[in-house]
Amino acid sequence: MKTKFAVCGILLATLAGMAQAALAENPFAPSAPPVAETAVPLSVRADNGMILVDAIAEGIPCRLIVDTGATHTTFDRAFVRNSLKRESVRPVEIMGETNVNEQPGFFELASFSLANASFGSFGAMAVDLSFLPATVGERVDGILGMNVLSAVPLVLSLRNATLTLNPSASALVGFDERGKTLVPEAVLFPVMKHRKAFPVLVDSGSSFTFFNTSHWPAAAAPSQENTATGINGSETAPRTPGIPGTFDKGPPLSLAPFIMDGREDTIGSDTLLRYDLYLSMPFFSFRPSSLQ
Repeated sequence: MKTKFAVCGILLATLAGMAQAALAENPFAPSAPPVAETAVPLSVRADNGMILVDAIAEGIPCRLIVDTGATHTTFDRAFVRNSLKRESVRPVEIMGETNVNEQPGFFELASFSLANASFGSFGAMAVDLSFLPATVGERVDGILGMNVLSAVPLVLSLRNATLTLNPSASALVGFDERGKTLVPEAVLFPVMKHRKAFPVLVDSGSSFTFFNTSHWPAAAAPSQENTATGINGSETAPRTPGIPGTFDKGPPLSLAPFIMDGREDTIGSDTLLRYDLYLSMPFFSFRPSSLQ
């Protein structure tokens, strides 16, 4: 049996060729993040768990995947060229670890908003994402990454299909446990299972929660072939059900993961359907979605 799921995160390290002063100022950070509480409606697909949001980029409507596993907000090259009217983008080289095979382009996005919340301007990336609509099942113009999502405190609730920006105290009831992320660009935190310590990525752009064989026990069940779609296209890989359980040390999550070697240990949208996520970087917290 083959199943399609998505792993859409674009993980970029330092971009070479940019002036050190520009890097110090972080050209990817929104220039004017919103300060008011804003409820942004989401669309959560029942077939693959993809989380989509309608946004406005320079006055142009666009449909983006909400992806906490993506360090940078990235648009499809065709959308950048045809809708945002960029004849060319600045080629940039990537230094360090990345999962992007092609050379991305950098451009300055003059304005961006979610619902009635404006983020001002910020640097964005252009990559060929033309394969995503076929996997997601509808039009996709890009990926909303952590450079925007980490700009303000937020609550991501898939059960309520809402992204709440600058949540009030009443919206934070039930978020008791907080952890500190390892890096500012992603929700990556340490856990322990069977006396092994390892980091886990919270990736809302992944349909499933999965761990490597060395980190989580597999159930006595046959493997399935699955087509996983990422920033570089699709690939087929075996997926085995894992034994349901919790971390020995880490957030109090009840997990029913899949076992897939060769990928970063990931908490995906199947888990986020049961747990709301609070982000106020560098802190994060989970609460059962049934509390709301």
